[in-house]
Amino acid sequence: VAFAEARGHSFRFEKVDASNLRSFDDASVDVVVCSLTLCSVLPTAEAAIAEVRRVLRPGGTFGFVEHVRVLEDDQRPLLAASQVILDPLQQVLAHNCHLRRDTAALVVDIFGGPDCVVRPVQRMVNEAMWPVSQQAAGVVRKLPSSVANSQ
Repeated sequence: VAFAEARGHSFRFEKVDASNLRSFDDASVDVVVCSLTLCSVLPTAEAAIAEVRRVLRPGGTFGFVEHVRVLEDDQRPLLAASQVILDPLQQVLAHNCHLRRDTAALVVDIFGGPDCVVRPVQRMVNEAMWPVSQQAAGVVRKLPSSVANSQ
């Protein structure tokens, strides 16, 4: 905050429930960051991501790092099997955390459209975080109104 303020930028940090952003007007937020949270939001991850899309202003950015379901292309059959077996228990023990949710695909689906640019999602493995070691990171930019309207 001090770094931004020293350079004449206003800055406000908010920690809120992603599925209920009613305290924010439509298109009023510059940046939203989610890290290892969309696996467990209620009522659904789709609702939370849709809320992020709603509040993000044209020209704004959404960044995320989330653990995700192992895909066939990931070639990690043991991790995939452990996700299938442990998912119900994980939801009970880890506050509704879903091991098999493909959050990256949800972001791409919900932010898809002519007014957003979804940069390629990077998939990676962090072995130390088993069973949530399959992860994805991405950045979405909501285009400024003038750019989105010209497309």
